Amino acid sequence: VIKKILVIGPTASFIPWEEEFQACFGRPAKKIRLRGNLASELPRLSDAYELFLMHFSTAMNKVFEIREFLQKHKTALIIDESHNIKNPNLKRWARAALEVAGDATRRIILSGTPMPNDARDLWTQITFLWPDTPPLGPQLQFNDQIKRIGGLPERYREILDPLYCRITKKDLGLPEPKFENYPVNLGPVQRRIYDVIAAKTLEEINSFREQSRLQKFRTAKMTRLLMTASNPSMLKEYSTTFNVDSEQFGLFAESVEQSPISELSVYDSIVSYSENEIPSKIVKAGKIAHELLEQGEKVLIWSSFKHNMKVFKEEIFAGENPILISGDVPKEPPSDYKGTSSPRDDLIQEFKNDPNPRVLIATPASLAEAVSLHKNILDERVCSNAIYLDRNFNGAQFMQSMDRIHRIGMIHGEGIPNVTYHLIIAKNTIDEKIDERLWDKNKQM
Repeated sequence: VIKKILVIGPTASFIPWEEEFQACFGRPAKKIRLRGNLASELPRLSDAYELFLMHFSTAMNKVFEIREFLQKHKTALIIDESHNIKNPNLKRWARAALEVAGDATRRIILSGTPMPNDARDLWTQITFLWPDTPPLGPQLQFNDQIKRIGGLPERYREILDPLYCRITKKDLGLPEPKFENYPVNLGPVQRRIYDVIAAKTLEEINSFREQSRLQKFRTAKMTRLLMTASNPSMLKEYSTTFNVDSEQFGLFAESVEQSPISELSVYDSIVSYSENEIPSKIVKAGKIAHELLEQGEKVLIWSSFKHNMKVFKEEIFAGENPILISGDVPKEPPSDYKGTSSPRDDLIQEFKNDPNPRVLIATPASLAEAVSLHKNILDERVCSNAIYLDRNFNGAQFMQSMDRIHRIGMIHGEGIPNVTYHLIIAKNTIDEKIDERLWDKNKQM
């Protein structure tokens, strides 16, 4: 039926696709990774290869070349981590996916989190599969009904049920993971700063009149609260303007001007915060991690903020050589790179293959998808504990991040520690609302 496979997905998925091809067919694939100018040559290169791997950001700029390739060859077009095309407002990548879909011989989508926010996330993905006769009907009508009843109407459930194949962790025989909640009181200085900023936030949102900009305005406000609950020292860097990436925080991306922190009564406390107090959440995370290290365990710590990673490296784990992975660590090898693979992949391998207990600190945006941290190449158990210093409203990131250590092939049984997620939640802060919202999203999905 098909002669070629074109996979569009995150860079981290490329190696697994190459490995699985060999596992399925008993031989290495004639493969090519299409980046930059090379992607422009897709139609010309297509005769020489059978497995083509392309990143989302490359694909959305090569719609013409992809369509020409698909029209030339019988191809299975696969979108891996397909929730990336979910955007209900049909932004650039979602539009590109629908434009190329009709030319493919077969279409497949793969995702562990197909509806990270709500059922509206499904429309683009399902329409990609059947672009000529969209099973879910017109997008506006679909979105309107979900918004109106707050969930997926029964008639859409009946349509969707035959259209997907789901393998649960129970099917795979994986043990239930443990969730440990740690409600933490903010320190006195942090509490005072948080309460002032929370009161100011409420006052400003209530006085806002321009509804069209309210969501963008709230985005900046929520981000400021997230930072304050995590580490008030960060407020100095983002004193008046926020430009927060929507994929990172699960909020709408927008640069928003807001009241400068210099106008707040707690301004001096913010400026001098790091001299007077270490945030209680960071202290708690360090305590949990050190106890696990003493037990001989490796530990994964998640935080949305690079500033916190720096505090961990220089203060909490000083002298213990923690591994840090954020968006600043290149996924592709620079021209002068002397390592084995890429800076990011080599750090992952260092964590997995070091026989000693280690700490890996990462942002969910950089490591939540397509990475396995449960075992290494020698089939040895690597990591069974993940500490969440802070979380945001991005449901896909939270759910995907949990699967880095709880997945098929994990080593479990009598005497082997179970996977445990340690959730640190600042009491009487936005953390509690985020926790509630994330579990709502998880339950809906």
